[in-house]
Amino acid sequence: MNLELILLSMSNELTITKILEVIDTREWEEVADGKFKAIAGSGDSRKCDRCGRSHEVHATVELSDGNTACVGTGCMNGSKFTKALKSAAAAAKRVARARAEAAHNAKLAAEADEIRAAVAGMTKPEMVEVTVDGKPRLRMGDAEVWLHLTGRTTERERCLAHQWESNRERELGMTNAHNCAATYQSRFDAAVERAKASLAKTLA
Repeated sequence: MNLELILLSMSNELTITKILEVIDTREWEEVADGKFKAIAGSGDSRKCDRCGRSHEVHATVELSDGNTACVGTGCMNGSKFTKALKSAAAAAKRVARARAEAAHNAKLAAEADEIRAAVAGMTKPEMVEVTVDGKPRLRMGDAEVWLHLTGRTTERERCLAHQWESNRERELGMTNAHNCAATYQSRFDAAVERAKASLAKTLA
């Protein structure tokens, strides 16, 4: 008799003695700015050894006879492990979401690098001094800056070049999120570690 049949037919004799692992196997996607949601049906669906239904958020537990089983985290009502399983399931979902957020931010950082590299390889227009409404300006393609009383300086040229490059980056899809991604990556990675630590604590 396999473990599934044992649990289904002798549930009163076998009990859970320890929760070994809880995992949310679903993929998470950004559905709004900064808001992620699990995609139903995207995970590793496992058949619960207790109820026979399939679950994408499932737990590996140790049984009183020393065997292990896979159970759904939502079908253990009435067990002394009900609260622990629910807490672990919530923590597992936070881990999955944090990992998705970190991966999404890393992707933005990589895209930002690609955009900057593409712009760096472009031929820049010549900088020319012009007069607009009687005031001197420095122009480079569609970018333009005021010239101060000190005239054309290295600072003004750098500012103009940066403005032109920013225009090209935006044309290639650069957003504020892209610009900030590399700076924020360590925060997302730290959030993953905190979520994993929280899950480990619920299983201790």
